[in-house]
Amino acid sequence: RARTHARPHAPRASSDARFPLRAPHALSMLARIAPGFILRRGGGLASSSVSTRVPPGGRSSIPRRAAFATRASGGDKKAKGKDKAKKKETLKAAPPQPKADPAKAVVNEEDRAPKAAVKVDSFDQFDRVPKRPPRKSSFANPKQKAIDAKKAAERAEKEAADAKAAEAKAKQTPEEAAAEHAAAMEADAKAREEAKAAQDAARAAWEANQPDPEMERFHEHQKTAVKLAHADECRTLIDQGRYGVLSTFDAKLGGEYPTGAVVGFASDDAGCPIFALSSMSGHTRDLKACGRCSLTVTQKGFQGSTEGFQSAADARVTLVGDMEAIEDDDGVAAARETYLAKHPDAFWVDFGDFSWHRMTATKGARLIGGFARAGGVDGDAYASATQDPVAQYSTPIATHMNVDHEKDLLDLVGHFVKLTVDKCRIESVDALGLNLLVMRRGEKFKVRLPFAEEARDRPSVKKVLVAMTKEASEAMKMKERWNAYGDIKDDPMGNKARAAAMAAQGE
Repeated sequence: RARTHARPHAPRASSDARFPLRAPHALSMLARIAPGFILRRGGGLASSSVSTRVPPGGRSSIPRRAAFATRASGGDKKAKGKDKAKKKETLKAAPPQPKADPAKAVVNEEDRAPKAAVKVDSFDQFDRVPKRPPRKSSFANPKQKAIDAKKAAERAEKEAADAKAAEAKAKQTPEEAAAEHAAAMEADAKAREEAKAAQDAARAAWEANQPDPEMERFHEHQKTAVKLAHADECRTLIDQGRYGVLSTFDAKLGGEYPTGAVVGFASDDAGCPIFALSSMSGHTRDLKACGRCSLTVTQKGFQGSTEGFQSAADARVTLVGDMEAIEDDDGVAAARETYLAKHPDAFWVDFGDFSWHRMTATKGARLIGGFARAGGVDGDAYASATQDPVAQYSTPIATHMNVDHEKDLLDLVGHFVKLTVDKCRIESVDALGLNLLVMRRGEKFKVRLPFAEEARDRPSVKKVLVAMTKEASEAMKMKERWNAYGDIKDDPMGNKARAAAMAAQGE
C-alpha cells in the first residue's frame, strides 16, 4: 500500500489532487515501519533538512484536511476489519489444545517449601551506595586518647551514680519518698525566689542608669523654686529652735580645742540666743575663760540617721559670736520671761547656781538648708533679717493637711511640680511655700512647692492653699479623663481595664 499510494517521486504541488484519500494513512504506516525516513510536507521521501522528522511511534506532519479526509472515507475501519478476519482464519486452522487438569498438574517441590523470613536489621542494606566504614587513623593521637578516656570515665561515673540513686530510691519507704519530694520542692521554690530577686535587682540597676525625664524636669523646677533668703532662714531656725549644741574652747585643754554640749536656749527680739547656765557645768567655766563660742541648731523634726539621706536634706544653722553674762535686773527679768515662754517647765532656772547669758556681737551664721542649698551670712545681714511670719503656724497647718488632705497634696505635687509620687506630707510651711517630704519608687526626698502668692498670716495661707488645691484637683481630673479616653481608643471593649482590675483583686 505504501508503494502504491505514497508515490515518492510525485511533485509536491499535485500531491493532494492525485493521491487517493488513504494516502495520509499509508504515510503514517510508513513512518512507523521506517522511523529513519524523512517525510516531505508535500508527500515525498527525501533527506532534506527542511522536512519534518517523524519520531519513532509518533505521528507524521500530515496536512489536517488530509487526516479529516481519511477519517471520512473510512480507510482505517476497513483495514482493521481485514486484520480481524485474517486473525480468525488463523485460529480456526490451528489444532485445538487440550485443557490442563489442576489435579494432574506437577507442582515443583521448591515452591511447596516455606520461604524463610528475611530479617531487615537496617535500611542501610537497601541503599544504592553502601556506607563506607569509618576510616581509622593511621596514628594514635595522645590528646584525643586522653579526652576519650576522660569522657568514658565521666560516663561510667554518672552511670554508677544513677544506678546507686535508683537502688536507694527502690529501698525508700513512702514517708522517706514524700519527705524527699517536699525537700526538692522547697529547694526549687527557693531557687526560683533567688532567681526572681536577682532579676529584680538587675532590672532596678538598669532602670537606675536610665535617664528619667520626670526627675530631670523636677530638678529644673527646684532650681527656680522660690525660698526664703539665707539670712531670714537662719533667723527663723534660731527663733523656732529650743535646743542646740553649744561649742566652747575647753579650758582644761588650754583653750585650744573645742567641746560641745547640748543646752536649751531661747532667742530674743534681736535674734540673740539666751541661756540659763549652771556654774557647775564645764562649758560655763570655759566661757568665763574665753567667751568665743558657736551654737548649732537643727530644723524642727530633724531625723538624724534614721531615714538615710533624709538627714542631709534637713536644715541646720551654726551661729558664731561672743557669750556675755546678763547682770542687770531688767535684763535678767527680760531674759527669764523670754526663756520661760519657750521652756515653761524650766523651774530650775531660779536655782542659785544658775545665771543668765546672751550671745551677742554675732560674727555670722552658716546655713545648710538641704541638698544644693548652703551658704553663709555675716553678722550685719543676720541682725537685719526678720523671722518668717508664717513659721509659728507651720505645725498646725502641716498636721491638718497631712491628716485630712493627703490626696490633695498628691494632686498639688503632680500638677505644680509635674512629679508623680506615691506618698507626700508637709514638713514645714513658710510665707513663700511648702517644704514637702515625698516617696517615689521607694526613695524619699524633699520637694519645695512655692505658693502662687506670698502669705503673711494663717488666713492668707489657707486662702492660697484652697485656690491651689482646687486648680490642681481640676487639672488632675482632666488628666485622668484624657488618659481614660486614650484607653478607650486603644481598648474599646475594655478588656485591658478588666484584666487590670482582676490582677489587682488577685483573681
